[in-house]
Amino acid sequence: MNGKMSVVINGEKKDCTLLFTASDEKTNKEYAIYTDNKFNDKGEANVYLARRQGNQLLPVSSDEKKELEKLVKIVQEEICNGN
Repeated sequence: MNGKMSVVINGEKKDCTLLFTASDEKTNKEYAIYTDNKFNDKGEANVYLARRQGNQLLPVSSDEKKELEKLVKIVQEEICNGN
């Protein structure tokens, strides 16, 4: 899974871009971090988090969301700092 992809959000098919994937070695779960290439009122890109199971994207738990948000923040900082 990489680059362009289509997902169903609230029953509507949307074209999205996969930003990166991550995996948790402890739980053997895989995650997808992606965007619909749109921006919110603050000018920030819409970023979505999902658990990957085969070709399906599933909702993440609140604990998974907290950990993934930390990871996204680290990646954002590295990109902004040119690392």
